[in-house]
Amino acid sequence: MVLALGQAVSAAPNMPGHIEGGKVTTTTAVVHWGAPLVEEGVHVFYDVQLRRR
Repeated sequence: MVLALGQAVSAAPNMPGHIEGGKVTTTTAVVHWGAPLVEEGVHVFYDVQLRRR
């Protein structure tokens, strides 16, 4: 379960739209993605994390 803006949400958001990689450096990477198809104009936020191999 996820807690978002004081509301408990029991389902994950839809997948993001088209994903495209941009400029990559030793400390940063740019990633663009389209908005997911969601009902009722709900805003969806993603937490992007980096894991080193």
